[in-house]
Amino acid sequence: MSVSLTLRSVIQTIENSWSHETISFNWPKTVGIKHYTLLVRNVANKNHMLINKNFPDNITQYRHKMEGSLRYGQTCEFSIMITGPNNEIKHSPWQIFTIGGDRVPRNPSASVNSECPERSIKVVWVSSVKTPEYYTVKAIPSRGKIVTQTCQQPPFIFHGLKSNTPYVFKVSAVFLEDDGTIKEEVGSKTDAVSTYPKRGAMSEHF
Repeated sequence: MSVSLTLRSVIQTIENSWSHETISFNWPKTVGIKHYTLLVRNVANKNHMLINKNFPDNITQYRHKMEGSLRYGQTCEFSIMITGPNNEIKHSPWQIFTIGGDRVPRNPSASVNSECPERSIKVVWVSSVKTPEYYTVKAIPSRGKIVTQTCQQPPFIFHGLKSNTPYVFKVSAVFLEDDGTIKEEVGSKTDAVSTYPKRGAMSEHF
């Protein structure tokens, strides 16, 4: 069986999934090749590979810890590259996926709110594919208590924060299930961003 023929089956059946802070990739075995290469990148930065790893022909699955740009809510894409016995190379098309699926807010980011940079931060994200009842936004400081607020849609300005403090924001979609229960899905985190020091002060002591 030629590499070009078996590649079509790889394109049709390659899968990915996630659980417990790891992401998994699986693909069918292709006979007569040298090795596979798994390529994963964030759609927002296609020049940087998050995963670029070779596997022998008898390995058809891989688990990777979610960290950095490879985390819940990030929109990524992946491809399998097959190297044949004569060093011929075949790529599967890039397939886009959102880590966490269609119930998680996508690609959240945070920036200082220019109207009150010492006490507020603006959080934006792409709405989850499925429409929730509302969103929760958690402000997670470098130290101190986590504060939670709710909103109906992005963007959201989080007021009342401590000055001169780094925060990570976690955005979660909340759904009303068919049985009447409320379920908050796994959240999507931003990178850390810091509020400004109080005006006239270099630092704030708590």
